[in-house]
Amino acid sequence: MAHDNFLYASLKKVLHIPEKIPPFVQIAVTNLCNKDCKMCIRFQVPIEQRHMPLADFKTIVDRIRGARAVTLVGMGEPLLYPELIEAIRYCRLKGLDTRLTTNGILLRQKAAELVEAGLGSIHVSMENVRQEELKEDLLNLMGEQEKRGKNTPEIVLQPILFEDPGRGRTVQDVYDVISWAAEHGIKKVNIARVDKRTDPTMQRPGVEQEQVIFRELAKLRRQYRIRIDCLQDQVYSGLKGKLYKFMKPLLRLDSFCYRLLDYVYIDVNGNVHPCPIDMGQIMGNIFQESLEEIWHGERFSSIRENQQKYAFCRKCDFLKLKQINGV
Repeated sequence: MAHDNFLYASLKKVLHIPEKIPPFVQIAVTNLCNKDCKMCIRFQVPIEQRHMPLADFKTIVDRIRGARAVTLVGMGEPLLYPELIEAIRYCRLKGLDTRLTTNGILLRQKAAELVEAGLGSIHVSMENVRQEELKEDLLNLMGEQEKRGKNTPEIVLQPILFEDPGRGRTVQDVYDVISWAAEHGIKKVNIARVDKRTDPTMQRPGVEQEQVIFRELAKLRRQYRIRIDCLQDQVYSGLKGKLYKFMKPLLRLDSFCYRLLDYVYIDVNGNVHPCPIDMGQIMGNIFQESLEEIWHGERFSSIRENQQKYAFCRKCDFLKLKQINGV
């Protein structure tokens, strides 16, 4: 049945049919951060430096009925959000698979609460295995899970695929993160292609080198038997992973952004965007309209039908299979 659902969802993407309600909603609970990463999109878009009031958050969750999963991250670090644990509990109360993405700096002090609150998965930015404190904090989180007899939150490591020897970064760092994950029982690594628009000085593998990297990822999947997601190469595991590898050209992932069919981003003011990077595109406000009205409204329909006319989208290859020269 799961494979049938996968094929049905894939067919809708081929036909460019949006979901009735976006199953994936990302909510910016805070715009404050405790790091200043040059590659971060927070330096490229205008944002208010504030937390979202808990009352506003609960209203948003109530108004996204029909969604399946919520990711609690925006332009800031979610572990800084003072109401985070209550926010997670509220999402769980509403039956939502609840996720967050973090730099991990506050992970140790929040670990026990995150496990108790029922967080579904935690995506941790890990660029290399030289981050000793982060590794210790991840092991501590697994220890908190073991104490409580729980296997959640699922831990997903998220390295970024870029190579910059001048900054001490090579592709080998990504392979080392995968190896460390497998050695410590972490079953999923999600690798993203760097978006050079956020920091044009960053270097990334070229087209030919990417193909070499993808072949190495295939070897590592077989060797470690863990899921290694990379949109340009493979996502999922098992049969679904094989189906994706075969079907990805058919899904036309180079002709449009598939997130326009199943995802929205909601900022701290309740504005609904198709993408957290392109903050200029506001589809509506969740406090003023229902999610369904916004999702099937004129603005969303227009950007789906005319995506290639938007310069911002044309220059983005973060969610495309092929690299765009000059990005």
